[in-house]
Amino acid sequence: MSTKRSNATATAAPRPATSSATAISLKLLRATPLILAALLVCAHPARAQTTPASDDTVPAYTEDADFKVVKWALPTLADEDVLDVLVGIELESYRYGVNYEFAVAVVAAEASFANRIAVGRKRNVDIARLMTKTGGRDPYPSVTDDLANALSTLNNMLRTEESTEAALREYWADSARGYNTDTVSEFIRRVGEKYALMEGYNEQEAQENYLREIKQFPSKGVEDIPFNVSEMPNLTKQLVQYDVEPQYSDVARHFNPNLSDDEARKIARSVLTFSMQTDTVDPRLVMALIAAESRFKPRAVSKKGAMGLAQLMPATVKSHGIRDAFDPVQNVYVCVKYLEREINRWRGRSNWLDLVLASYNAGPGAVKKYGGVPPYSETKSFVYIVKKYYNDLRGNS
Repeated sequence: MSTKRSNATATAAPRPATSSATAISLKLLRATPLILAALLVCAHPARAQTTPASDDTVPAYTEDADFKVVKWALPTLADEDVLDVLVGIELESYRYGVNYEFAVAVVAAEASFANRIAVGRKRNVDIARLMTKTGGRDPYPSVTDDLANALSTLNNMLRTEESTEAALREYWADSARGYNTDTVSEFIRRVGEKYALMEGYNEQEAQENYLREIKQFPSKGVEDIPFNVSEMPNLTKQLVQYDVEPQYSDVARHFNPNLSDDEARKIARSVLTFSMQTDTVDPRLVMALIAAESRFKPRAVSKKGAMGLAQLMPATVKSHGIRDAFDPVQNVYVCVKYLEREINRWRGRSNWLDLVLASYNAGPGAVKKYGGVPPYSETKSFVYIVKKYYNDLRGNS
């Protein structure tokens, strides 16, 4: 079907598209519930299992410094769960550009304080609750269940504060309200001690050298390729109606039957408009990604605090000047910008699509580290399900 604009409603003039670039196959709409159920299992995989050691063997990983640090903070945690925490820290530290050993030290230090939560992390949780109108009835998540929020917050403070110690104070305490001020010095001491231990010091040397080690750590985090968006423009005025909009609306409502006609049209129009403003982003890829991330639920919130259709993290929301992360127009705009950036990064590779999707899920740093899709079950499953949806939307078997 042609992607020609409707003259009656067009308010901008993005580049024209060929029919093969945007026409959606209705094959997916005829998919059986059984097939869709199978795809959903892939989108939400169970936690990766660790091979248990024999009864008479002590696993070698228990001697690793990072394992010992997390075990120190959470001594009752099973070894397999400690490994899960470390994998999560590795993933999120690469995603947000935080030194891995330093990230482990901060997470462990916070976890070692029973019934305490870092003020920086608490603020983001409160913002998410306010935006979703869920209130404060549920307890705050532990830091090990909130790693993306913790490390995105830490990254932001390392970039904005004058020193690493100042960033840790800002992350942990609120002097104006007296929140965690009684433990901030001890929190910083524990971070320094555990960071130094992972750098090769023994316990005594760590206590003597923690301050030097903290000061040695760069006070400014490094972002891989920062976005150039400082203030969100008026995006609604940019929206353009394309002739294929009804098909895109049908796909959105297929995944989320609770969408109203107006909501489905707004999502479809946003996906088409912002994708067609680029030279690289296929709108069907955006639809496939949103289907995998939220099943087209505009107010979806993950356990890690990701928000909206494309599951944007609080740090991403803040850095883009988004006024409402649950507004489909703003949410889709940032999603397309991210995809455009990653496509431009990886477009010369034969497996560029895998690398783009892995970067969206795990961060480009993790992709660079492993030279491809990271060996995280979540990331591999995410790449698989988005590509499956994408092939369906293109009419491929």
